[in-house]
Parts: sequence; structure tokens; C-alpha cells
Amino acid sequence: MSKHTIELTIDGMNCGGCVSRVEKALKAASHVTDASVSLADHCAIITTDTKPDAAALVSAVEKAGYKARPADDEHHNHDAHDHSHDAHVLKVILPGLLGLPLMPLGWLGVLPMHVMQAFDPVWTVLIVLALPIMVYSGGHMYVDAARQAIRAHANMNTLIALGTLAAWIYSAVVVAMPDSVPPEARHVYLEAALIVLCLVNLGHVIERKARTKTTAAIRALLDLAPPRAIVVKDGVEKEVPAAQVLVDMVVRIRPGDRIPVDGTVTDGTSDIDEAMLTGEPLPVTRTIGDKVHAGTLNTSGSLLVTATAVGRQTVLTQMSQLVKQAQASKPPVGRMADTIAGYFALGVTGIALLTFAIWWLIGPAPQLPYAFTTALAVLVIACPCALGLATPISIMAGIGQAAQRGLLIRHADALERLGNVTTVVFDKTGTLTHGKPAVTHVATLGKWTEKTLLTLLATAEQGSEHPVGRAIVHKALEDELHLDQAKNFNSTAGGGISARVGKHTVLAGSLKYLQSHNVTTTELEKLDEHHTPLAGLVAVAVNGEAAGLVTLEDTLRTDAKDAVAALTRLGITPIMLTGDREKTASAIARSVGLTRIKADAKPEDKINFIKELQGKGEVVCMVGDGINDAPALAQADVGIAIGGGTGVAMESAPVTLASGNLGGVLEGINLSRATMLNIRQNLWGAFGYNALGIPLAAGILFPFTGWLLNPVFAGAAMALSSITVVANASRLLRARPGA
Repeated sequence: MSKHTIELTIDGMNCGGCVSRVEKALKAASHVTDASVSLADHCAIITTDTKPDAAALVSAVEKAGYKARPADDEHHNHDAHDHSHDAHVLKVILPGLLGLPLMPLGWLGVLPMHVMQAFDPVWTVLIVLALPIMVYSGGHMYVDAARQAIRAHANMNTLIALGTLAAWIYSAVVVAMPDSVPPEARHVYLEAALIVLCLVNLGHVIERKARTKTTAAIRALLDLAPPRAIVVKDGVEKEVPAAQVLVDMVVRIRPGDRIPVDGTVTDGTSDIDEAMLTGEPLPVTRTIGDKVHAGTLNTSGSLLVTATAVGRQTVLTQMSQLVKQAQASKPPVGRMADTIAGYFALGVTGIALLTFAIWWLIGPAPQLPYAFTTALAVLVIACPCALGLATPISIMAGIGQAAQRGLLIRHADALERLGNVTTVVFDKTGTLTHGKPAVTHVATLGKWTEKTLLTLLATAEQGSEHPVGRAIVHKALEDELHLDQAKNFNSTAGGGISARVGKHTVLAGSLKYLQSHNVTTTELEKLDEHHTPLAGLVAVAVNGEAAGLVTLEDTLRTDAKDAVAALTRLGITPIMLTGDREKTASAIARSVGLTRIKADAKPEDKINFIKELQGKGEVVCMVGDGINDAPALAQADVGIAIGGGTGVAMESAPVTLASGNLGGVLEGINLSRATMLNIRQNLWGAFGYNALGIPLAAGILFPFTGWLLNPVFAGAAMALSSITVVANASRLLRARPGA
């Protein structure tokens, strides 16, 4: 069954409880198979088993008490973001301008905080002036708190609304009817309400700034796509908006231009800077027949490129969407935090009421000011916002950093598991080697000549997608041999191929494959003794009789040896798992410093080998080429596909190493460990803050020290807790996981 995804922007979320309720509402909607909601960037990624109904999903979110809309492309909304930012800054400034001066004026005795006469002119003006400021700066919180109350829910806005409105209402009663409360209780808490709103909004502004940094990887990718393209038709060049380019159109790429589409070079040769796609700093040469990708930079020659993918189908856009979906996902620890936060606000409201009751019933005189001050402090200091941000802000930063290094992580679960890896299993061809073998020698038996045998073999291999098959066909074409059409082609994974070529039946593969077809291989085994240690080998039989051997040479990746050594130093066991034979595998293993190998492994053998390791308690990471290793990649705890950012590679494993640089495996492990440590620090900090702050706000130290927490300082501490979580996560943006 095909799956579809849609992204919604969610407005009104401010804590993990909000996230939990939105996810629950979306998952209950028709045809939704999964939904992941992120507090850090206020988005939801929804997976459905049919074409998504955006209106129905938006309705489901609104019924839960929040606003939603289909997400627009991030880089098309800079103006809207700037306007929203200015509005949030104003919500910080206005209550701050009125509230902050009230504190020192009260301390200095210039403005008495105790009201002794009804409708004191100064306090009456301040009370009236404060109300519209509070409505402007906190109106969105009050509306959301009311919306949640109607549904018997509570969140951070509930706490802020209760605290600030209670402070204003109490202050208004004292100013209007001071005789209705005892003289010692005629205290005005107007500055507390205003400064709390100032600090809460300040925290939101800082969080938004941090989210801007953590999503920089996505915006940087999308901004690389040029807005215009030069289309060539009937020899005439015309500049048009890139959005108007269609598949099969020919585009001119001049030196210094960024490529607007994915396509194939049909004319010219140039060096292309693909760092944004692969992380590789050096340009690579692309010529006729080579693929190029949108967003990469043409550094030298002029090219003609035939478009094969445009718009949202380009690798560039798919990569950005992949990163965004991964950033919205969350590991198990994050889902647990959201569940806890879902009950947090209700629990804090209960604690505040209990605090008020205790101080009112058994507290020292004057009971009412004490009860009101402590309950208000409890409401204000509690911060489910910090708890809700603890995981997603770190995930966004970590996955964004990985993307900038050419490591594409599809889900936060994979990021979490990567840091726990104890064994890394490498495929050989295309992983430890470049996967581009070349024919170096053809040895024949009996009547067969090198030319005839290579012609038969290459004709049979034309239907093969294996790198060895392609290398044999390439060699035949290079030697200008005439290849006919083969019939009855059949391929056995990990074994070999068979095909009918003219009057001949051709078998090609390993010696074991030929033996399984009752071919006597004694003479071939003698020829095998003379092949070079690092060569691959294809045994050939024609009409049921051994006919010869084809020797191939593959080149090692230059970074393979360093990657193996680095993993070993980290205490992780590297192993080679290959379908190639023992002799060749051992030679490769010695060259890169591997001491453990398993050769002659068919696809099912690879799966069983990984299961065996897992049965021994190992956490296994499998690194393969993303195509013929797909079953093993899926079985491993973490699968890393070596790819060039192609769709096949990105779909075959939860992690794709777009650059192909094996050092990225170590970088990913280190980055995973840094990210999960960051999350644990954030969660412990958020839990610890509330575990310490709420009792202090409730006045637990008063019987021993006579000290109570001022609600203003409680508000400052609450804002600081969120800022601390965001600042700690931002450290990942400066991390150097490969160092």
C-alpha cells in the first residue's frame, strides 16, 4: 500500500501536553497511519494510506483546540516570519515598559504597593492602562487557556492565564474596594502580572530565534535552487522561471551558475561543486551521460542538461523534506516527555490550589497575601514549555548538523540507536571499495578464445544491474565487440546469472554457483590460483562445461582504512560481510585493517549473520550500497546506505551517507551520542528545575528562613528554564562530531 505525507503548521502549541493532544487528534483521523508533531518548529508530519485530506486534518486539529494550516515552503515565508517576529518583540516591550519601573518605585517607597484609599488616582490609571497591554501581550494565551478549559484540558497558557489574570483582578479589587480586604492584604500585584507576560514572551522570542538556527540546514538547501533557468529549444536560448521547466526540457548551464533541475548532461564537460549534496569539498568532473543535481554549482565549463526531475521531484527538495520530517520525529524518550507534560499543567494547577488552601487555613497572618503570593508563584514558575522543548530542539539541531555533513537521517529513532552501536558491519563492493570494478584479465579453457568468451558473457550480462555485470559489458563495448540480445535471463542474488545467447546457454558467477548447476570446476580452480589477490572473479560455463574465468579489479575507498581504525579506537567492532569469496575478501580485509570477515554470504546469510550478532546482545549498524543490501540494512538496528543522495539510497535505510565518505559513519555515531546526551541534560534540567522550583514557590523554606519567592522572580526563573534548554541544544550547532 502506498503512503502519502502532508505537513501542517500548528499554531497555539506551547508545551509537551499540547503536542500530545495534537498527535492524538491526528492519529484518530481517518486514513492516518502515523503523525509526528514537533513543538520546536510547530509542525506536524502526517502519514496517510490515501491521498491526504488537508481540510479533514485541519478540522481534527481545530477540534482539539488548536489552529492548523497546510505548511508553505519555508523559504517563501521570510516576510511573514519577520512580521511575526516584530509582533512578538512588541509583546515583550509593552508590558516591560509599564511593569519593570513599578518594582524599583515600590522598593524605594515612591509608589506605595499597599492601597489605603478607594480609587487611588495613580493606581487607578495604572490598573486601567495595564488591561489593554495585558490583552495585547497575553491575549493569545488567555484565548488558548479558555479553549483548553472548555475541553477540560490544561497547558502552559492555563498556568500563565490563571496567574496573571488573578494578579490583575486581585489588584483591581484592592484599588476599587480596599475596604473589602484586610489592611495588611491591600497589596497590588500589577507589576508581577506585567513582568511575567514580558518574560514569557521574551522566552518565546528567543525560542523562535533558536528554531531559525536549527532549521538553517533546510533553508540553506532550498535557497540553493536558482529561481531562473535558461531553456534551449530549437537552438534558441530563453531565460524563464525555474518553476516553468518541465521534464525532458534542455537547460543551458553557464560557468558559475547553479543547476536548476536534476538531469543528464547531453553536451559539454565541467567540474561541479556538489558539496551541498554530498559534503565533499572538491568539485567532480561531469560529462556527457553523467547525472547532475539541482542546487549544485557549475564551476567551469558550459553544459547542456536534459531535465529528468524538476520542482519537488529533485533530490534537493527531497533531501530538505527528508531532513524536515526527521526533525519533526522524536525518539521514545521524547514521546515519554510529551506524555508526562500532558498531565503536568493540571497537576500544577492542583498544587497551586492546595498551596493557597494550606496558607489560608494554617498559614501565619496575614493569610490572604501569603496564600495569594505563593499560589501565584507556583503557577508562574512551573514550566511545561521547557519539558516540551527538551527533546525536539535537540533533535532539530542534531539532524540539521548531520544533514550539513551529508548524513541524511530519516527518523529520530535511528539517531538514538546510532549512538548505542557496538558493531559496524560493512559490505565490501560499493562500500569498502568504490563499487566500480574493471575487467583486468580473461582466461579461457578449451576451444574458447578471450574475444568469443567475453562476447558471450557480456551479452548474457546485459540484463544485470550488478556492478560486475556492468563492468563486463563496459569492457566488451570498449573492445568494440558486437553484442546480441540474450534470452531467458535469470539472476540469483549472491550467486550468478544464466541466459541463452544464440545457441549457447551461459552460466556466470561464483565457482559454487557453477557447481550447483552440475558444472565440473576442477580446471577453473587451477586457473583461480593465478589471479591477483585483490581481484574479483567470475567463473563462466557454456553449455554445461567450464569455459574460463574473468578477473576484475576494484579500488579501495581511500577513507576505508581510517574509518575502520577510528571505529576500533572508539571500542566498536568492525566486520566485513560480503558475498564475495573468502580469498578476495581476506585480501581486502587485510588492506583496510579488518580482522573479522564473513565471506560467501548470500542475502539470506547476511540477514542471519546480523541476527546472530543481535542474539549475542550486539547493537548492529549495517553499512551497504542501499540496493542489493536492502534486506540486511532493514534487519540491522541501524542501516546506513552508501549513496549519492538518490531516491533509491534514501529509501533503503533509515540513514543515508550521501557523500559516500565512510568517515561519516563515525561522525554519525559521535553526533548521535552528543545529541542524546544533550537531550538527557535538557530533560534532567527541566525535571530538576520543576522539582526544585515548585516547592520553593509554595514556600517550603518559609518556616525555617522566613523567605518566600516573589512571583516576578518566579516568572524570570520560568523564562530562564526555557532559554537554558534552547541554549544547551544550540551547542550542537557548534559540535564537531568527527573531531
